[in-house]
Amino acid sequence: GSETGSYIVKTDFSGNTVSKQMLPYNYDVIKFKHSADNRTYMILTEHEIANRENIQTDQWYICEVDSSCRLISKTKLDIDNAKMPVVNDFCVNENSVSVLIDNFQYASNGRPSNEILLFDREGNKTETVRPETSNISCIFESDGILYALCSSQEKTFTGRVDVEKHSITEISRLDLNTNLINNISEGTGEYNLFLSFDDGIYGYRLSDNSLVEYVNWMDSDLEISQIKDFYVIDENRTGLSYFSNADNKVELRYNIFSRVDDETLKNIQNRSLINIAFINEPDIVIRDFFREYNITSEEYRVHIDDYSKYSDSDNIFRLSSHFDSELLQGNIPDIIFA
Repeated sequence: GSETGSYIVKTDFSGNTVSKQMLPYNYDVIKFKHSADNRTYMILTEHEIANRENIQTDQWYICEVDSSCRLISKTKLDIDNAKMPVVNDFCVNENSVSVLIDNFQYASNGRPSNEILLFDREGNKTETVRPETSNISCIFESDGILYALCSSQEKTFTGRVDVEKHSITEISRLDLNTNLINNISEGTGEYNLFLSFDDGIYGYRLSDNSLVEYVNWMDSDLEISQIKDFYVIDENRTGLSYFSNADNKVELRYNIFSRVDDETLKNIQNRSLINIAFINEPDIVIRDFFREYNITSEEYRVHIDDYSKYSDSDNIFRLSSHFDSELLQGNIPDIIFA
């Protein structure tokens, strides 16, 4: 038969196809996530053109899938298509489904375009939470409580979603520019979230409100210009789909990267380390130069700390606060590019 169409493909860690489930031509998978009891869910969108004006209408479903990505259940969510929503994120627990959407009709009055819709497990909408002044980057659950990563011109913060009051209550602030986040993935282990930036992947811990470098592209000798998606499988493996500029040719790649073995790590650590801090984001030419240097040099390795992620044009104090904190902790770079 024909191979034309959309598929959900499961592979092993060597990239070999284990199972493949075909989707109808008018279906798209928005995102996969896991619940606290480790069940796997996805948001599925069905596109329909069912009127004389050829206007597309969408339907959204929360689906549970098994280990081979076969459907276990499929429940329609009561989302109003007339408001032109875009589904960005979701969470599932035993009693409810929470969905983060961009609602462009709602944004027309000057307020943030985000809203969180809550549904029962039958797909009926029960509550709506609309932030007054902040945009929501993602939602996540911890110990049965729903949280949101939010930002405005003045601040970036983690907030607790108060369903009864239809609001988000700030619980902690972050020195972080959410505009520079490329992708967000669900957490694993000690981390509640993983965030990717141009320089690597960072883990966010709600318990101490910390952002910890998890993978650094340059330290890993990887040339990655733009991540399309990523998923931290465990503490040693990360899956990436990304655009590569290798050999002056842009192409989309799918890879699983593993941490180096102890012998390789020892050889790297035997080289002298040069720490360089960039206040403004280093461009791709600078990154490529130092990446090639790290690959070829037998005496030194360069590590880049990109502080631009902690600031933006509206709030330079985010960067200053984070940089000062690093200096007080004794993390003093060898070279600073301002």
